[in-house]
Amino acid sequence: MLFNLGIEKWFDKKVSDVVNNSVEVARNYLEENQNSIKGEILAMANDLNRNFNLYSENKPVFQNYFDQQSRFRKIEESYLINKDGLLLFSTSFSNKNNFIAPLKTFIEMAQNGQTILISDANKNQTNALVKLSSNENIFLYAIRYVDPETVNFLKKTGEASTFYYKLKSNSLGLQISFAAVYIVIVSSLILLSSMYAINIANKISRPIIKLIFAAKEVSVGNLEVKLKNEEEDDDFKKLYQTFNIMTQEIQAQKNKIALSERYQAWEMVAKKLAHEIKNPLTPITLSLERIKDRYSKQINIDKSDFENYLNIISRQVEDIGKLANEFSDFARMPNPIKKSNNLKKIIEDSISLYKLSEKKVIFNLDYSSTQDEFKFDLNQISRVLINIIKNSLESIHEKQ
Repeated sequence: MLFNLGIEKWFDKKVSDVVNNSVEVARNYLEENQNSIKGEILAMANDLNRNFNLYSENKPVFQNYFDQQSRFRKIEESYLINKDGLLLFSTSFSNKNNFIAPLKTFIEMAQNGQTILISDANKNQTNALVKLSSNENIFLYAIRYVDPETVNFLKKTGEASTFYYKLKSNSLGLQISFAAVYIVIVSSLILLSSMYAINIANKISRPIIKLIFAAKEVSVGNLEVKLKNEEEDDDFKKLYQTFNIMTQEIQAQKNKIALSERYQAWEMVAKKLAHEIKNPLTPITLSLERIKDRYSKQINIDKSDFENYLNIISRQVEDIGKLANEFSDFARMPNPIKKSNNLKKIIEDSISLYKLSEKKVIFNLDYSSTQDEFKFDLNQISRVLINIIKNSLESIHEKQ
């Protein structure tokens, strides 16, 4: 009876849950690792597509760029292959002598636009294959190695799960055998055996129960959970340590993927916005040149004002173009260039932009300073003054 209770305790729902959760954690780790390299190879493929002209125009520069991409994304080996699996290019630190092309089936799947992930547990590595959109006959083939200890732990988790369920399926036979021995052996030996069984069950179940609660926390998304190595058994200590490492790596991978996605989204928005801003600048500039060439000789009255207005507009268009270029470099503001400039003239030019269009508004400049020259960034101060005047005019119109 005592032995039966011990066996049932070994194979009760809690123990089954911890075994299943351990296998689930191992599976989640593999999926996170695969999703990580999938995200990295897609990002790397996008970068290579944008700069693939270097492959044919400047091989040394492309080699350096290819190496930097692999190091930045922590990919140990990166190759460019054709549709027949032949090696075309590789990072300078890749082991080309041991290069093995992916199967023809995988290349055909990648040819159809799929991102192929290949896990090789025997070599402790995960491979990824994707087609480059810039050249449909060239594929990016990346290899990332996995920590051997982690792979070994994943193998042990699977073996332990298989062994556990094998024992569970044979538990009835164990109970019958013990019942036969129980009839033969004297009561004193039965008592000792029963006590030993209970002790073993408690010793096994206590650390496993801790692992159950930790695994449940991970399953609901709490990756901050930690297991303290307070067990006497070295195997459980190592299991706890590996469990903690796995949760930390999963958390790090999730954070990295989320950060990478945010950066890519901002970069895309910045470049698209800069492109839309710059589109109308060229026709505006050409129109200014045509106006200046066509009418500068015909205007005799206020000709200096006419040319001054055109120069101001041209300078503002040029400033917008510079700002758009800077914004294209991931939406960062240009660094100020401080030079000696005439502040009074800058203010007068800014007012002149609105005098013609705002006939009902009287502009008065009360400049009491005796000093005109100051050190500042001409473009940025001009934008500030224009914004101030624009906001003031909008406020006046709203009150009317």
